Amino acid sequence: MVLGISTVVSFLCSIVKFTYNLFFGKVYINPTDFEEGWFGRGPRPKNDDKPTQAKQTDGNSDHRDSHLPSDTQTTSRCGRKIKQPLKVFPLLITHGWPGTFYEFYKMTPLLITPRPDQNFVFEVVCPSIPGYGFSESPCQKEWKLCFNAIAAARIFRNLMNRLGHTRFFVQGGDWGSFISTILAKYYTQRILGVHVNMLSGMPKSWDLVKATLVAYFPSLIPAAEYKAFYPFLEKVKLLIAESGYFHLQSTKPDTIGCALADSPVGLAAYILEKYSTWTDKENHSSSDGNLTKKFTLDELLTMIMIYWVNNNFTASARFYKENIGNTTPEKRPLSVPSGIALFPKELLMLPRWLISRSVTNLVSYTVMPRGGHFAAFEEPQLMAEDIWNFVSLVQKNRNY
Repeated sequence: MVLGISTVVSFLCSIVKFTYNLFFGKVYINPTDFEEGWFGRGPRPKNDDKPTQAKQTDGNSDHRDSHLPSDTQTTSRCGRKIKQPLKVFPLLITHGWPGTFYEFYKMTPLLITPRPDQNFVFEVVCPSIPGYGFSESPCQKEWKLCFNAIAAARIFRNLMNRLGHTRFFVQGGDWGSFISTILAKYYTQRILGVHVNMLSGMPKSWDLVKATLVAYFPSLIPAAEYKAFYPFLEKVKLLIAESGYFHLQSTKPDTIGCALADSPVGLAAYILEKYSTWTDKENHSSSDGNLTKKFTLDELLTMIMIYWVNNNFTASARFYKENIGNTTPEKRPLSVPSGIALFPKELLMLPRWLISRSVTNLVSYTVMPRGGHFAAFEEPQLMAEDIWNFVSLVQKNRNY
């Protein structure tokens, strides 16, 4: 796609005057908020240092030489210092919608930096789901074929094969959690462990009965979990209020896709509303949606521009339609070591007593003190810490 400079400038200038309806109020972004950023004007023509941190060199050398840590861990035994090589665990992290690989740029350094109290470190792989970011959009000529989460999991398995990783850990939220759990269910021998910060399931009649009982007898579950899931009716109302986009993208993705592909401000409004409400539903009562409470404007506009310059919003929306009715993965048990991070503002999550029925090897279930749907983007320190703890437990139990 060839993007005219005038289009980009128009987009960025229009954002300054951006106003969108959010529930019952309006959100205004003050033009003075942009003084610290650079959006086509001003004296900041410098290179963005975030992408270059992961830049690989060209050549015929083994790809792993360019980004595997060469650090050793120093321990003390009988007064002597002994250097022990660190184990390197590949970790495949998958984003969701409306996210991209950029969600993890703050968390990744926390995972690839060795810790003095651990004998391992991570090699992080953050690919874009096909149709998202800079990945090519899926193209199927036969209408019976679809590109769903199972197909994405198969592609990511092949990707890890190409990188030389026969066994690895997986992590994800939103669609990333679906893809990660599918990898764990379909390729059990390949996955060392799965860690997710969103998990759904198919509740049965008894589950609804127990959910009702807990409403009247809160002591049946831990207090932190009760606070995250109750009042039950309020959670149901929130899910219904936030499901409009889901219905639209699951039935008419090309319709909304054409509209937003033609309007950069419309695309920004559609996506930024999610970064406001899904971070905390209480943000709808704020005059500016609290958009910059957890994110900087540079971060938000970077996320939007990744969608805009690649013109792949429609492809990302189609992913919803392609997955509707695909309940096959839900019927398979999750038997690999599993870790769950429950962030209190997450829209879709299951309590521990419901998860334990379908997850047969639950290693950790952490109720976080804060955070919402974009957990790694909002709270990189909390997320990284939980991943470290989870893998540490798995390593000790499995003697990896």
